[in-house]
Amino acid sequence: GYVRQRKELGQVVNGLAEPKRLKGELLTGAQFADLLERTVEALNKGDIPMAGSVVAMFNRDIVWRCQEEYSSAMRRVVLPMSEDALELEHEDQKSAAQRQYDAERFGMSDTSASELSAAIDKEYQTVVASNALKSAQACEQYHALCEEAVDTLEEMKLPSLRKLERGIERCNASFVHYCVGPSLGTYDQKLSKSLSRGRSHFKQSYNQRLFNGLLAITVLCVVVHRFVIKNSLMELLGWAGFGFLELYPKLYFGSATSFYESNLWLQLAAVWEVLAFNPVLDLEEMGPLLLGMSCLAYLGVRCYRRRRAGKRSRQVMGVDKDLDV
Repeated sequence: GYVRQRKELGQVVNGLAEPKRLKGELLTGAQFADLLERTVEALNKGDIPMAGSVVAMFNRDIVWRCQEEYSSAMRRVVLPMSEDALELEHEDQKSAAQRQYDAERFGMSDTSASELSAAIDKEYQTVVASNALKSAQACEQYHALCEEAVDTLEEMKLPSLRKLERGIERCNASFVHYCVGPSLGTYDQKLSKSLSRGRSHFKQSYNQRLFNGLLAITVLCVVVHRFVIKNSLMELLGWAGFGFLELYPKLYFGSATSFYESNLWLQLAAVWEVLAFNPVLDLEEMGPLLLGMSCLAYLGVRCYRRRRAGKRSRQVMGVDKDLDV
């Protein structure tokens, strides 16, 4: 046994003592030293994978996949949205990505976990910037639409405070529904100022426009019942209304500071508001149709009366002829 082991040892020593070969050529001492130097340099640079570098690459790939899952989930979020809701969504998706990483990672190192958290936070800042941009665009759009709607209401031919307030309420509802996110506060203040300014401007001209409208109605009543539908009583009422509106405001000595603040005027304005705009009728939209139908009805009644009067006259003429015979 001793002899056999000695021979095996000799073979091992001879094998180690034999010159090494590289690509079929004998390796000299200088070449071996150069190879060893390059190997150490490659190890230092990480060109030759070791157990630690392989684990790091494996975990880095998991980090990339988890980051992609987070990005995909955040792209499905409908923007704009409130900052609190967006932050809550971010926290939920970040927790989901971290749970996925913890389930798939190899080893116990926290370096890759920190990289994942930093990458997700950086991606979230991009989402925050996009949310701010879309919030500003939506708020600007509906702020402009509300201003346009109020400007249109200010120019209505038949002034109605109830119609103005209803329009402002609808405008506010649309604005609050669609304008969300970080720009809501700024544009909400701008819209409140615009609506307040529009309401004040409308009220300044409301009483005078309503007074001019009532004055025009009395004049129209006089003209119609004098030349078209001759009715002395209605013509007299028209003249009385015209005289009252012309004289009473100038001779007003009531307790209120002006005629427009008197109880009489406030009652007239309240009656007008009920007639001009209510759940059943919008007088500005339906007024022309009602006027046209009234004219047609009047013409129809006149034609019917004329035909009936003509028929009676022919019957009377026929009776007279019979008597003459």
